[in-house]
Amino acid sequence: MEKNKFTLAEHSHHIAALVCVVAIFVMVALSITETVKPIKIGQKTENKFTDQEFMFSFAYPENFKTKETIWGDSKIISIFPASINDQYDPRVIEVAYEKDRSPNLELDKTILALFPEKRRGQLKDIGRDGAEGYEIYLSEPEGTTIFSYFKANGNIYLLKFDQTYYGRSSNLIPVNNRLYTPTYYKILNSLDFTPDS
Repeated sequence: MEKNKFTLAEHSHHIAALVCVVAIFVMVALSITETVKPIKIGQKTENKFTDQEFMFSFAYPENFKTKETIWGDSKIISIFPASINDQYDPRVIEVAYEKDRSPNLELDKTILALFPEKRRGQLKDIGRDGAEGYEIYLSEPEGTTIFSYFKANGNIYLLKFDQTYYGRSSNLIPVNNRLYTPTYYKILNSLDFTPDS
């Protein structure tokens, strides 16, 4: 019976080995966590998208890419992180634009015709030199979207940001893009409607 009794002196080398293994594990775990870099949103180095025909431009982060789609008379530029495979549903930020079909109609009236449930007081004025502009939020069970409309140069421009939405891969789990909110506002603030800028 005494032979089976555990004594610290007899097993001290096992305990020392276990302490060394734990110490090595902790050091490796700490070194791994230190090398993980957070995603940088809106880096100083930026790319610029320009459309001379529609007379506007915007800047976007270098770690993002764009994809152009023609849809009828409209052009749509999708802006999304370069790490996202664009064969799927890269709905992060989109810029859509087309010729203004109702040049005599004020922009706020055009927007309220598109969103009859909204009131004029729910439109945030984001106009700038040479462009009438309004921002509106749409929260639905399908997700939350920010729409920023501009009217300039005989065109209508829409900057759309899907903060959350249900993608093609799952109708149960929403895609959350809120991480890109600062990028959306940087792109919004960089929009320039000056011809040949």
